[in-house]
Amino acid sequence: MLPLLLEPAELADRLDDDKLLIIDLSKPPVYVQAHVPGAIHLDFRRLQTGAQPAPGMIPSDDALSDLFSELGLTPDTHVVAYDDEGGGWAGRLLWTLDAIGHKRYSYLNGGIHAWLAEGHPTSSEAHDPTPSDYEVGAHDPVTEVDLDYL
Repeated sequence: MLPLLLEPAELADRLDDDKLLIIDLSKPPVYVQAHVPGAIHLDFRRLQTGAQPAPGMIPSDDALSDLFSELGLTPDTHVVAYDDEGGGWAGRLLWTLDAIGHKRYSYLNGGIHAWLAEGHPTSSEAHDPTPSDYEVGAHDPVTEVDLDYL
């Protein structure tokens, strides 16, 4: 099991681990320029409903099942997330995973900036995931607040 806060050197040593799903939530031009080898780009907007009056709400279970199936997530997969702006979007992905019961995840400490600063290898080629058939589990009630709760 990997730690919640994963150092770049630790990830560099595990790039060949087929149980890792590395997800880059950087802006698209940053991903195209340089990303962790094998990382899959995810548009952070897919982690929100985008619907008014609360566009930041978590998407439906069907939408999340589709998204995570598209990304190739399985119950045994360990997700490593990072972004290019201080961890906000990577944190949103990890929170979403936690909310739906997927507890295998890590944040790349320092994101792509730390990866680059340490001189680890990068790729500029898009990495296509192998789709899976992921089903969202029961939500952890501690992770979400709705209007009735408020």
